[in-house]
Amino acid sequence: MHGVTAAHRTLPFNSRVRVERLDNGNFVDVRINDRGPFVKGRVIDLSRGAADQLSMLSKGVAPVRLIPLRVPQKKAIRWLVLVGGFDNRNDAKTFSIHLRDRAPRTRIIRGWHGSAAQYRVQLDGFRTRRPATDLTLFLQEKGYEAFLVRVG
Repeated sequence: MHGVTAAHRTLPFNSRVRVERLDNGNFVDVRINDRGPFVKGRVIDLSRGAADQLSMLSKGVAPVRLIPLRVPQKKAIRWLVLVGGFDNRNDAKTFSIHLRDRAPRTRIIRGWHGSAAQYRVQLDGFRTRRPATDLTLFLQEKGYEAFLVRVG
């Protein structure tokens, strides 16, 4: 929490990234150690320590630029799509059944944006980015809260 780490949906774990705050020029170098953020319009989620160095603790969000410093060599990766905000398990299940032909594997998981009362569907098993990206965009156009996530 107090370290200088961050979550990003697609950068490989252990990547080093400079996060530059555009409205005041402050910057901090962080290590990617988590996935997220899963909030529309946000590209990175900083630890408290990193946010403090950018003077963001009171504001919470700010415009930033990411500058890759070190990106580890790619390992075997896969892509998944997270779709959330289902009020009950049956709605999530019905949704996942309709996408069986578009996603190799589906899984229903309890919890979305910190709420144990909501469910998310994980559409998994994409070996390349393109079909996962296409599905994410398709679902977003249909009004679903969908996010592309890199695994590995």
